[in-house]
Amino acid sequence: MMFNILVTGSLGFIGDGFIRNLFSKRYKEKRDDSVCYKAAGIDNIVKPYLNLMPYKGNGNGNYTPGIGDVRDPIVLQKVFEFFTPNVVLHLAEPSKDLFIDGDPSAIVDQYKALESALVVSERNHAKFIYISDCGQEGKETAYLACKRYAEEKIKELSSDYLILRVRDLYGQRQSTKYLIPSIIKKIRKEESIVLSENHTRYWTHIDDLSDAIRFCLSNSIKNVDLNISSKSEISDMELVQKLFKMLNREFSISFEKDVITEIRFCDTSLINNLGWEASIRFMDGLKDCAAWYNVNGWWLEKA
Repeated sequence: MMFNILVTGSLGFIGDGFIRNLFSKRYKEKRDDSVCYKAAGIDNIVKPYLNLMPYKGNGNGNYTPGIGDVRDPIVLQKVFEFFTPNVVLHLAEPSKDLFIDGDPSAIVDQYKALESALVVSERNHAKFIYISDCGQEGKETAYLACKRYAEEKIKELSSDYLILRVRDLYGQRQSTKYLIPSIIKKIRKEESIVLSENHTRYWTHIDDLSDAIRFCLSNSIKNVDLNISSKSEISDMELVQKLFKMLNREFSISFEKDVITEIRFCDTSLINNLGWEASIRFMDGLKDCAAWYNVNGWWLEKA
């Protein structure tokens, strides 16, 4: 079985993590030798410090990066004609910061990229995979509204789709806009840290999400939305305490008003019943992250 996977927005955290996982020697023993992968990425930006090219999977596939405007269906059609993907992993969308700042172009760009990828994928009979997430319970935002709209549009236009919902991802090479690398950066610089005193999160390693994608592909799972989580619940306070210890540092913490965790996205019973479970223990993943960011401090300044 061969999967040619086109990853839109492949230079983002999920795209980069998925591609690295796809061809990593570290996870080779988990793979079915009868399943082969090739991947291509398309982005409208360049991040040379990611050092993405080339990936080679010891005969099990390779990766081809590319630059192009995902919002343009003509560009995407040309990519299809050249690479002939049978799967599209759609990750291209504006930064969440643009939605928070109320930039109307973010909504327009998100819709254009989604519609372009959907239409071209359906025209070429490719499976469409979309990664969604959730926010704070009871707090509607432009970003979340766009995510919900995207899910509805995918179900309307795609005859072969997969929607994976995941929250609180972590791993190497994540932007410092996210909690774990942000905390590590502040600890290293001895900056103050503000937390929600009793806020808990359900953390999921990027490699577990990547494994879930490969599981769904290998098992021909289609036309369903699945929640992905490692069920690793931990409070922000406990997380920071563990990072202090791992980095051999000690610093003060202040608190802010608590945020409610949206529990419904943590129910993974559907995909668990299909045979998938997360395999990375949170403490193992966190130690790996802390060590990587500590050694690669330059990343915390660039990302």
